[in-house]
Amino acid sequence: ADYKDAAIIVLTRIGGEGFDLPRNYLKLDENEKALINKVCSMNFDRVVVLVNAANTLELQEIKNNDKIDAILWARRA
Repeated sequence: ADYKDAAIIVLTRIGGEGFDLPRNYLKLDENEKALINKVCSMNFDRVVVLVNAANTLELQEIKNNDKIDAILWARRA
């Protein structure tokens, strides 16, 4: 209860030139969805998803989640 002010969920993908992306690589997998759902159910004041990936992930379903306050994309150039 003392640390409920914010939760940060980090999602990552490896990709770049010369790296063929597997099918469904840009979609959230079941483990990631379960993690997000669990964290969102834990009554944090704020939930932030940090995406560490070279490619844009398909995040429509979490974009529409009213329990997620921010989605940040950290892309290494």
